[in-house]
Amino acid sequence: MSRHVIHRGAARQVQSHPKLVATFVTTGVMCALMFVGVAPGFSAPVSLAPFQHAQTPSPKAAASGCSPSPTPTLTGAGSTLVYPLMSQWVSVYAGGAAVNYLSVGSGAGITDIIAKTVDFGATDAPLNAAQRAAAPGLLTVPESAGGVVPIYNVPGAPILNFTGAVLAGIYLGTITNWNSSELRALNPGVHLPNASIGVVYRSDGSGTTFIWTSYLSLENATWASIVGKGTAVPFPIGTGEPKEAGLGSYVQSTPYTIGYIDLSYALTAGIQFGRVQNPAGHFLLATVNDTASALKDANPTLPAGNGDWYNVSVLNAPGTDDYPITSLTYVLVYANLSAAYPSYTLGKAENLANFLWWMVTVGQNYSAPLYFVPLPQSIVLPDEATIETMTFNGSPIPICGATHEMYAVTFDESGLASGTNWSVTISGVSESSTTDRVTFQLPNGTVTYSIPPVRGYAVNHSSGSVDVQGTPRTLFVGFTVYPVYYTLAFSETGLASGTNWSVTIGTTTRNSTNSSITFRETNGTYSYQVGAVTGYTVSPSSGPLTLAGTPIQTGLVFTSTGGTSHGSNSVLSTTDYAIFAGIAIVVAILLAVLLTRRKRGAPPNSQEDGGESSPHNSP
Repeated sequence: MSRHVIHRGAARQVQSHPKLVATFVTTGVMCALMFVGVAPGFSAPVSLAPFQHAQTPSPKAAASGCSPSPTPTLTGAGSTLVYPLMSQWVSVYAGGAAVNYLSVGSGAGITDIIAKTVDFGATDAPLNAAQRAAAPGLLTVPESAGGVVPIYNVPGAPILNFTGAVLAGIYLGTITNWNSSELRALNPGVHLPNASIGVVYRSDGSGTTFIWTSYLSLENATWASIVGKGTAVPFPIGTGEPKEAGLGSYVQSTPYTIGYIDLSYALTAGIQFGRVQNPAGHFLLATVNDTASALKDANPTLPAGNGDWYNVSVLNAPGTDDYPITSLTYVLVYANLSAAYPSYTLGKAENLANFLWWMVTVGQNYSAPLYFVPLPQSIVLPDEATIETMTFNGSPIPICGATHEMYAVTFDESGLASGTNWSVTISGVSESSTTDRVTFQLPNGTVTYSIPPVRGYAVNHSSGSVDVQGTPRTLFVGFTVYPVYYTLAFSETGLASGTNWSVTIGTTTRNSTNSSITFRETNGTYSYQVGAVTGYTVSPSSGPLTLAGTPIQTGLVFTSTGGTSHGSNSVLSTTDYAIFAGIAIVVAILLAVLLTRRKRGAPPNSQEDGGESSPHNSP
C-alpha cells in the first residue's frame, strides 16, 4: 500500500511543478531506452506449409470401338453386395442401350435369371447343381471381388479382433457373452461388457450369406456338418434382417449385436467392423489392397464359363496380407440368347454382350474407388473367352469393346536414393518398388494414377491419366529432395517464473520467458549454446545434437547462485541496480530542494513559481 501512496504523492508534486515534469519525463525516457537497449532480440520460428499432392478424379469411361444401335433397356437383378459397383457401371456405360439393375439379393437374382425375366443375373454365390440343372446354357462370368466383414455394436469398444473359430462359435450359440474368455483372449486390455451377444443374419437369399457361411464352414467342422453353406441356411440362433441395409441398420441401432455385411457397404455407411485373423496368423482390418492380395494369392483354378463354379473359392488365401473372407462375385447370362429369349433381336444381343465385355475391361477402373477389387488379367482373359461363346441364331455375337490384349504401362523414376521404396496406384491398386521402375499390365482404355508421397522428396507428376490404346506406355517420374523439418526442443527447470532465457543454434537465437524453446531443422548435426542468466548456472550449457529423422527434446537444469528477484521474479544484474540507484538519487535531490524551499517560507505564488507578484512586494 505504501508504494501506491508515495506514487500518488509524487504525482501531485509533478502536477505543481512543470520543471519536475520535464525532469521526470526525461528520466523515464532514458530508463526506457536503457531497458530497450539491453533487451535481447527474438527470432520467430519459420513455418513451412506441408508439401501436398493433388489428386485427379477418375474420368467417365466409355466403350471404345463400334457402338451397337440403341435397343430397349437391358435389365439385370441380384446381388446387393455388388450393387454400388453395378449402379456405377449402369450409370456411366455409354455403349448403346440403357441398363437397369435391381438390387434384390443373389437368391432372387438366380431365380430371375432361371425364369428368364431378366437379361442377366448377379450373384455372389455360384449356381449349385440343382440350379444348373434348372437352367442349362447359363454362363458364369466373374465381374468383381470383395470382402465380407463382421460388424458389431458394443458401446465404447474399439476395433475388436475375431477368429473364424470364435465367429463360428458365436453363430452356433456356443459363445454367448461379449465378456467370454474366447473374446477376452483375442482382445487383451479391452474392457468387454458382461452382455449377451445378439446374433443377426440375412433373412433373404443372400450371396453375402453364402460367403459368410462358406467361411464358417472352413473354420468349424460342426458348422460345416450342421449348418453348411448357402444363400439361405438354417441359422441355429439369432434375428433375420433383409438385405445389407436392413442388417446394417439393425446392428447399428441395437447394442450388443453382431452381423456381417460386405466391405463396400461398411465403409460407405461408416459402420464399425472388426479385424479377422488370416491363416498366416495376422489380424487384418479389411481393405481393397488386402482383398486384392487374397485374390492374387489364392490363384483359383477357374472352370469354363459353362462349367461348375460352386466350389471355386478364394477364402483363407495363404499370404501374410491376405484378408481371409474374400470372394468373387458373378454375372449369369445365357450363352444362346436367341434360344433363351425368342423375342430378342440381334441388336439387343449385341448390346448385352458388349455391356458385359465393357464391364470386365474398362468397367474395372471403377472398382477400387468403391472398395471392390479390380479383376486381374488371369480372370479378365477367361471372362472375355466366355463372352465370346455367346451366340445369336447360331452365330457369334460381334464385340465392339476393347480388345483383350494387355499392354505394359511403366513408370520410370529418377532422383530417389538407391533402395528407396516408392509406389504407384491405379484404380485403387498399388504396385511398389525399390528399383527405378513400376509396371502395370492394362487393357485399352483411360485410367488414372497417383503417386503417394515419399518422405523427403517432392514429385513432379503426382497424379494424372494414362490413355492405353494398343501400345505400351512409359511415363517418367522425377523426384527432387524436399527438406523435412524436425523439432529441436529445449525445456528448462529451475528458473524463477517469468525469467528470460535463450538458446542459440548457429546464428539464430531464440528467447523465452516460458519453460520451453523450440527450433525446427532438417536432419544433421547442430551445436547449441544456452545464454547466460545472471544469478544462475545451467547444465548442460552447450553441446552437439544430431537430428536423424525424429524430434529431439533436451532438458536444461538452471541452478540459483543466490541472486535476488524483483518485480516479475527475474534476477537483476549489477547494471540494473545502478540504473535504479541513479533514478533514486535524482528523485531524492529534487524532493530535497523542494522541501528546503518550503521550510524557508518561499511564497507559493512567487515569480519563480510562476505566479503573479503580490501587492505587498511591489516597489
